[in-house]
Amino acid sequence: MLNPYDPHDRESRMVKMPLPPAPSRYRPDSVPLPRALVRVFLAGTDFHRRTHTNENGEFKISGLPSGQYYVQAIAEGFVSEFFDNVHNRSNATLVDVVAPDETPNIDFALSPRERKRGTIAGLVVSDADDGPIDGAVIIAVSPQNLRPHITFSGENGRYELTDLPPGTYFVFAWAEGFIGEFYKDAKRFQNADEVIVLPDNITPGIDFSLQPEDTPGLYVVRGTIRSAATGAPVEGALVHARVGDHIQLTAVSDANGNYMISGLPAGEYKIEATGVGYATGFFGGSDETSAASVAVGGGQDAASIDLTLEEDNVTSVGSQNGTSGVPESFALFQNYPNPFNPETTIKYQLPEAAHLTVKIYNILGQEIRTLVDKQQPAGVYSVTWDGKDSLGRQVASGIYIYQVKAGEKFRSSRRMLMLK
Repeated sequence: MLNPYDPHDRESRMVKMPLPPAPSRYRPDSVPLPRALVRVFLAGTDFHRRTHTNENGEFKISGLPSGQYYVQAIAEGFVSEFFDNVHNRSNATLVDVVAPDETPNIDFALSPRERKRGTIAGLVVSDADDGPIDGAVIIAVSPQNLRPHITFSGENGRYELTDLPPGTYFVFAWAEGFIGEFYKDAKRFQNADEVIVLPDNITPGIDFSLQPEDTPGLYVVRGTIRSAATGAPVEGALVHARVGDHIQLTAVSDANGNYMISGLPAGEYKIEATGVGYATGFFGGSDETSAASVAVGGGQDAASIDLTLEEDNVTSVGSQNGTSGVPESFALFQNYPNPFNPETTIKYQLPEAAHLTVKIYNILGQEIRTLVDKQQPAGVYSVTWDGKDSLGRQVASGIYIYQVKAGEKFRSSRRMLMLK
């Protein structure tokens, strides 16, 4: 259980962690902290599991094989720790797990992280004539806590998202009469560029050029977007009405998960929703092909077109093909957690065998570390970077770039942020 102490007694927070299923115990002087990340790593292997605390600050990680584990707790606004009261794995105390017994009382006291806030700024214009869009909604979401930060553009199309905790965000913009998109020119967050916010800094130039919608019609599709894991409403999801590969109209879900796509011409549409931290969901199917068609026309709108979204999280580490078979394409995913301290996981996939390299660079383009340099078969892979350079020295706080290269067939890079 992850609980904050009474701030008058101590500026820290407590985690109580029974690894196999078992109830956590409350401290009488504390309140729960939801959505804290708890990770366990089986020593000497690539195996790990993770979970989040629930609204009561409770969690469980079940089905762990016997062995010795490193245990880590991460919460936004606090310095992450390994058991027992250390900040890196090399100094951590291993926790013995004997299946199926429970291992209780693995406690953490997390110190608050002092951070200054940052800002994202940019411009929203029409793709048709480059004219500024007044009243566009701009939403930035951190993949760590999925909490939306919302603002609106002014008459000149400019906006500022202020008071943002440092870290990585996905940002999207939408306005009535336009097709919404993620930065940079992506319809789904999985294809979007991440935006890094630094303490006491402005991240400028996060601009959007939105495509005008087609000639409006008279019909409406409405429904609710919810999390498949918790049933909670998903705020800030982009909901598209598609005809083939063409997006006809877009809406954004509100704080209750409700959306309404209005102005549709009569016809049949496939409805999809995409939100930061969630896999893209489709009404009545698992993908674009199997999704059900939603018909409007003849004076009839479409209501209760509800979707549930699965979490889009890495749940295990290691060289594996997974349960879905060989991937269809090359891909490099955003590292997690991000920002991080002291380590983070990088996930990528290969549709065919290739000589694979994973390298870390600093913001000047200087190579810091090579994590992988070998032939790998098709599959889904993850690798952990411990925040150290090739000489084993801890790197400084700042922005780093990780690059995956598969021979001459694929090369992709993303940014990440280390905070101490």
